[in-house]
Amino acid sequence: MANIIIPQVEAKEKSLKKYFTGKPCKHGHLSERNTSNGICEQCSIINTASWNKRNKQKVREIKRTYRINNVEKIKIWDARCYQKNKLTRNEAAKKWAANNKDKIRIIKKRWSDNNSDYRLNWTKRNPNASREQARNWRKNNPERSYEISKRWKAKNIEIVRYNTRKHRAKRAGTPGIHSISDLKEILRLQNNKCAYCRIKFTKLIIPTLDHVIAISKGGTNDRNNLQFLCRSCNCKKWSTDPIEYAQRIGLLI
Repeated sequence: MANIIIPQVEAKEKSLKKYFTGKPCKHGHLSERNTSNGICEQCSIINTASWNKRNKQKVREIKRTYRINNVEKIKIWDARCYQKNKLTRNEAAKKWAANNKDKIRIIKKRWSDNNSDYRLNWTKRNPNASREQARNWRKNNPERSYEISKRWKAKNIEIVRYNTRKHRAKRAGTPGIHSISDLKEILRLQNNKCAYCRIKFTKLIIPTLDHVIAISKGGTNDRNNLQFLCRSCNCKKWSTDPIEYAQRIGLLI
C-alpha cells in the first residue's frame, strides 16, 4: 500500500483508512496519510505526543475510563501480550524492581494501608504461611528488621514489659495470667500513685510492677496479686512478705 500512489478521493470511495501521494507533507515527511483528515502518519504521532504532554490529567482520566469500561478486553490483551513477550517483560520487571526499591516499598505500604482487612483475614486464614513469610523477611532484612523492632519497642514499652513478664512467668511455670487492660485498671485504682509511699507517678518516677506475694514465695501471676510501686519501694520490698514489709514501714502494727 505504501508504494502505491492513490489520491485521497479514491481512498474515500474505496473506504480505505490511509492513502499515499508519493509526495512529502508540509513538514517533509514522506509517509501514508489519514484518509479522514489528510494528515500524514508522522505528523499524527507528533501531534498526539504533543497533546498528551499538554493534557496529562485528561489522558489519565481517558485511560482510567477505558480500563473501567473494558476490563475483560484488557485482561485478554494483557494475557496475550505477556505470553508473547514473557522473557522480555520478566527481565524488564526485575531490572525496574532493582532500580526502584524505595518506590516499590511505598507502593506496597500504600496497598497494605488501603487493604488492611484483606491482609488481616489472610493472616488469620494462613497463620503458618504468615509466620514463615515474616521469618523469611526478617532473615533477608536483618538491619531493617532491627530498626523497625527498635522503633516499635520504643513506642510500645508497656507491651514489651508485659510480654517479657509473661514469657518469664511461663518459663518459670508460674500460675495465673493477667492482661494489659488489667494493669491499666490497677494503676487507675491506685490513682496513679505508689501503693506504699503514695508518691505520684510521673515521667521521672516510673511505676514498676510488683507481685504482692513474691513468685519465689508461691505468689501467682493473677491480677489480684499485682500492684504498682515506685522503684525505691520495689527495691526495698523485693521478695519480703507484704504484711512483714507493711509492719516494717509503719503501715501495720
